Amino acid sequence: MREVAKLILRPCGPEGRFKKEWKWHADRRRLENAVLGVAYQIVDVVNEETGAVHHEGVVYVSRRIELHVILRDRDGHVGMLTHRREKVIPPETTEAIFAADPRHIPDPLVHASGITQYECPHGLAVRELEEAEEETGFAVVEAAHIGFVKESPCQGGVAHKLFATRVSDLPSGEGPEEGEQILGITFFPPEEVRELPTICGMTQAALWRFRSWGLRERSDTFWYEVAARL
Repeated sequence: MREVAKLILRPCGPEGRFKKEWKWHADRRRLENAVLGVAYQIVDVVNEETGAVHHEGVVYVSRRIELHVILRDRDGHVGMLTHRREKVIPPETTEAIFAADPRHIPDPLVHASGITQYECPHGLAVRELEEAEEETGFAVVEAAHIGFVKESPCQGGVAHKLFATRVSDLPSGEGPEEGEQILGITFFPPEEVRELPTICGMTQAALWRFRSWGLRERSDTFWYEVAARL
C-alpha cells in the first residue's frame, strides 16, 4: 500500500481560507463549490395540479461522474481500490444512535471516524476515463459504456456514467489527486470478488450491472468470460 496522509474532520474555518470553498447563495438557496463543480440545491416539491407544497427537498447536482469496473487485460482479474473515506460514520455507530433515538441526526464532527473499504474507482471527471487512469495508475486498453448508476435517488441529481474498463500492466502516468486516501489497488480472481468485505453500495451496484451486461455479450468475448465468473 502507498503512504497517504490520514484526513480527519474538524469544525469549519472562516470563508476564504483556501480555494476549494463552499458558498451559500441565499437568493438561489444553493450551496455550491464552483471549483469542484458540485452543489446542493434546495427546492420545493409541489403538487403538479394544485401547486400546494408537499415538502422541502434537496437536489445534489454535479458535473459528470464516472464509475469503473476495472478488469486486468491479461487475466480478467478485477481491480479493487483500498480506499479510506474520512467523512463516513461507521454503520455500528449509526445503529447505536438509532436504537437510542430513531429521530436523532448524528453529528459528523463527533461520530465520523471514517472507514476503509474496497471500492471501484469513481468520482468527478473532466475528461473521459480519467478516474480509471488516476486512481488505478494503469493505462486503459479498452472501455465500454454499460449504463448509469445512481447513488442516492432521494437526492436526485446526476447519475454516475458506468464503464467496464480493461487496463494493462503499463503505467498510465497519472496518479490520485492530492487528498485522495487511496492505499492501493489489488486484483482478485472474479470468483473471489463477491466475498470481499465492502459496504460501498456504488461498487456493489457497478459489479451487479457489469455482470448482467457481460452475460448478454457473446460467450467467446472477454466481457462474458469475466462476467460468468463473478
